[in-house]
Amino acid sequence: MDSCDGRPGTQGWDDVVVQIYFQWSGSSSSLLSYAKGRLSKLGWGAFKVQIQNGVPGGDWIKQLGNGSVAQVQLGAESYGGWTLYATAPPIGRPASGC
Repeated sequence: MDSCDGRPGTQGWDDVVVQIYFQWSGSSSSLLSYAKGRLSKLGWGAFKVQIQNGVPGGDWIKQLGNGSVAQVQLGAESYGGWTLYATAPPIGRPASGC
């Protein structure tokens, strides 16, 4: 739950965010292939390749039951390792009016 500095009428929910940092000892292509297969089984689609710092990453989207769209991004970090970042809009009223 959030608001714009407690102002009345601005209360609502923030987006849901999950961020996971991890190490992967295999190749970039094997990680993307693995992630694509697992996320596909969970209903994530519209895979799009992203290249950052010469290392491939990917984006996925999923239409949720309430019609909103969630997104997952997977990419290599410049300092090593990988980050998976997932976001989805709130089911309830979002914070607004800031």
